[in-house]
Amino acid sequence: MVRRKFIYFSVAVNILLILMFLIYAANHREAIIQKIIKYRNNATVIMFGDSHTARVDWCLLLNRYDVLKMGYGAFTSEQLLNKLKGNLNDYAAEYCFIQCGGNDINSRCYSRELTIKNIETIIDEIKSQNITPVVQSLFHRYNDPKYNAEVDSLNILLTQLASEEMIDFLNINMSLTANYDLKNNFGKDRIHLSENSYKIWAGIIREYLDKTKNGFGSFLIQTD
Repeated sequence: MVRRKFIYFSVAVNILLILMFLIYAANHREAIIQKIIKYRNNATVIMFGDSHTARVDWCLLLNRYDVLKMGYGAFTSEQLLNKLKGNLNDYAAEYCFIQCGGNDINSRCYSRELTIKNIETIIDEIKSQNITPVVQSLFHRYNDPKYNAEVDSLNILLTQLASEEMIDFLNINMSLTANYDLKNNFGKDRIHLSENSYKIWAGIIREYLDKTKNGFGSFLIQTD
């Protein structure tokens, strides 16, 4: 009798532990996937950038299990460049999507030329690892004309840089703005993007990957 109760108790404990694990896995699915990608070194796509990149679960958003997230909140282009150096050696990825420079604008030592130079060096670093870099636009902020004007200037320079480097430029910002301002329902706050914005962003990336995979060639979304 005692043995039977012990068996029942053991089964109940095991079931509880399994349920706890399943709940944990469901709530931390992206984090688990990221650990597996890093352990196996099998990323096909790398999302690299500042908080805009860091604040979303890319594997779940893109519905694929080979997307490595390298997102670092509040990092400038120079900090991202330093973070990137030596960190791509273990990943035989095909594409690296770059989105950075927004934090540079409000920094004390901001220089438009230095920001573009840093991004150019990031591109060269990615190319040196036989990974295809894809430059993405900077994003407007809601109701911030001065910042947005600088974003427009940088996006033009990024388009030119992509052309010179013979790589693709994705102007995600163009799909999120109206009258040179971030649409109200596309901003989570004055700075960061909403869930609706990320869905649009992910849709553009999926379209890009589908077209390049199927041999459609260059996929350049120009600025206005």
